[in-house]
Amino acid sequence: GAFAGSPYGGPRTAGGDPVGALFERARREAAVIEAERAAAQLDEDLADDDDPIAAAPTGASLTRAELAHAAELTESEVTELESFGLLAPVVATRDHVLFDEEALVVARAAGVLMRHGIEPRHLRMYRQHADREAALFEQVVMGLRRQRNPEAQEQVDATLRELAGQGRKLRNALLRRAVRDAVSGPVPPR
Repeated sequence: GAFAGSPYGGPRTAGGDPVGALFERARREAAVIEAERAAAQLDEDLADDDDPIAAAPTGASLTRAELAHAAELTESEVTELESFGLLAPVVATRDHVLFDEEALVVARAAGVLMRHGIEPRHLRMYRQHADREAALFEQVVMGLRRQRNPEAQEQVDATLRELAGQGRKLRNALLRRAVRDAVSGPVPPR
């Protein structure tokens, strides 16, 4: 084309605007960097027992390809995680699908487990457990949620934080015990 061999020889937008394509590429690269920063912050927030449910959304959005790249997965692995309900786009239209920073945290964690040979279908249990736990917590705060005043909403938030924090402590303690028992038990015969 007219721009072959020039710095504008890269992808073009639908209108054939090479400068627009460069701006779009830079914008998407910035979105990936922002999502990675937000995911790192989420990882840090999740490690902190003080507030297990307050992950402030940053508005970062990633395409499926960007999510796969940032999580060191293939696009087909991302699609497979979606099929088992572990990843859900925040925007899904006919033209594009976008994921947020929480999807990046999930994809990265799932990727590590997958590299140890755990298939996405087996990771579904994490989603199922989270859904069941959230439903249980919803039952606990149902009465407060019906009240439409700021004090009740503050109580809902405080109760959910406490329930999520204690639930995480309980899960972690039970998992430590189960892993310790599994590792220290008798070695199965070959």
